[in-house]
Amino acid sequence: MTSTTNTQRSLNLTLTQTMINNGGVVIVVYHENLLGAAYSGIARTKWVPVPDIYLSQTTALTVTEGSSTTYGVSLSGPPSGSVAVTVTSSAGSTVSVAPATLTFGTTSWNTAQTVTATGAEDDNGVDESVTLTHAVVDASSADEYDPVPDKALMVNVADNDTVGPVVDTDLVTTGVQATPLSVSEGGTAPFTVALGTQPSAAVTVGVSSGDPTEGGTVGPGSLEFSTTSWNTAQTVT
Repeated sequence: MTSTTNTQRSLNLTLTQTMINNGGVVIVVYHENLLGAAYSGIARTKWVPVPDIYLSQTTALTVTEGSSTTYGVSLSGPPSGSVAVTVTSSAGSTVSVAPATLTFGTTSWNTAQTVTATGAEDDNGVDESVTLTHAVVDASSADEYDPVPDKALMVNVADNDTVGPVVDTDLVTTGVQATPLSVSEGGTAPFTVALGTQPSAAVTVGVSSGDPTEGGTVGPGSLEFSTTSWNTAQTVT
């Protein structure tokens, strides 16, 4: 029998995504000498980096409309050339990101680059969720990073709008009349009403006197606001 002592052997492995942990896989080589026990049971391990995208944020981000938050992006291992990663939003008008493209080099691959996510202001009074997708640009990246799957990050946008009617008499601050209206007997005192946020359907706002026994009346008795006219002030006298 020919001895294979000191003969280097090649080992071919096929890696699946489920084998990859923390950007790499630990290969364990276990030796068993059938001719004797001298080398039986000796094992050697090696950590091999597997191309991947790292996100510093592992859970959903939360951002309030009009404000921003940040997180970091890096690579799992050194590439043979530059790697470009794009960041896109599933609803670009709801959450914007900057920069939209990140470029990593052969020496800067493990330096986290900061991405800023900003929640856009809107008038719908609804909390929203957006998915940010991080994808390798194959045409601009080292070949070994081309198969890397996209990385998704959820961003929850907390609404900051006030829901309900806003009364305006030039004395209004946050939807509540600051001081009582003054009106002389036989006189009038107009004021306006609009909605604070855009509704999903038509809204009717009733208007009535708190003490009709004093002879005070208001009109009209109800105001109709649509999804397009919600912020157009209507006059009540």
